Amino acid sequence: MDGNTISQVVKDELCTGCGTCIALCPKEAIKLTIDEKSIYIPELDEKKCNNFGICYKICPGYEINFKKLNYLIIHVVLNIHKSFLHKGLHIFLLN
Repeated sequence: MDGNTISQVVKDELCTGCGTCIALCPKEAIKLTIDEKSIYIPELDEKKCNNFGICYKICPGYEINFKKLNYLIIHVVLNIHKSFLHKGLHIFLLN
């Protein structure tokens, strides 16, 4: 049942822990739990879920792919860094 539910967002590690999915679930099939990193993560009760998908559609983690966004940001920063190095300038990247 991962396809179009909040479980897919959690599986893809895109959940922000905002709880929007919980507020809009018509079946009250989602609850927030705290994982081993002390981060709020939605947990779907598949028995209650009707697979409507509103939790997935309204999720900021689904709407904004943070993995892809981070990749793009890192790619741009590294290209800027290479450009500076090519010109003989040095910039320092912070960890």
